[in-house]
Amino acid sequence: MTEDVILTVSGRQMDLGEDASTELIAGAAYYYRNGKHFVIYDEPDPDNGGQTGNTIKIAGDRVDVIRRGTGSVHMVFEKEKQITSCYHTPAGDIWLNVYTSDIRTVLEQDMIETNIDYTLHMNDIFISECRVTIKIMSKGSASLHISAEWQDDPEKERGSYR
Repeated sequence: MTEDVILTVSGRQMDLGEDASTELIAGAAYYYRNGKHFVIYDEPDPDNGGQTGNTIKIAGDRVDVIRRGTGSVHMVFEKEKQITSCYHTPAGDIWLNVYTSDIRTVLEQDMIETNIDYTLHMNDIFISECRVTIKIMSKGSASLHISAEWQDDPEKERGSYR
């Protein structure tokens, strides 16, 4: 794996009302140290117009997602464990309970893909069931496919998302 990588993070939240999907594609820096895969990247912060620094650490049956900015959080996903994380927002702290049912990582020469299945609770109340896919690809060999739901529906206007 090269140091310059393309990172895609796609997620799906399924709750009692409706489903929501998100996808992030970013250039990132990758390194491997002490048996752990690290990815460091920035993304725009809509609250202040600046950048939010992010780190993803993948090690076996554990994934850490660390976000530094106006909404900072250190979420830990560890297979078959429930872990409480504090999400710091400008409006105050939010305590989230994350139960990770499964983590699967596939390692290839120029690609790492990790899938995480988890449930999210706040104040012991079920919020949603989630699935996140983290894909790290060497920049030179990355193939990207950006999917948008409107592409499947000719009745939708171009650029309009569900």
